[in-house]
Amino acid sequence: QSFQERFVRLLLNHYVMSFGMYWAHRSLHVIPYLWDNIHSIHHWAKHPLSRNTYEDHWADNFGNAIVGHLFAQILVPLDNPTFWFSRVF
Repeated sequence: QSFQERFVRLLLNHYVMSFGMYWAHRSLHVIPYLWDNIHSIHHWAKHPLSRNTYEDHWADNFGNAIVGHLFAQILVPLDNPTFWFSRVF
């Protein structure tokens, strides 16, 4: 693959990943079971601060990662070097 093709695939992969993560996160807000048992932990603070941004249920991050990263890699696969480059930078 040429550099240009890898670059375009990387941009598309990240777009698909962001799209998937947005909808996964949105579902945590609108599906009552997911809100009550998983995502509301993230919103417990009456006065949100930077230090409680990452206070959440493990399934919250795991679900976002699976939906975002897995769907992106299935729909717009990256070759191995580009995949690892995108995770480091």
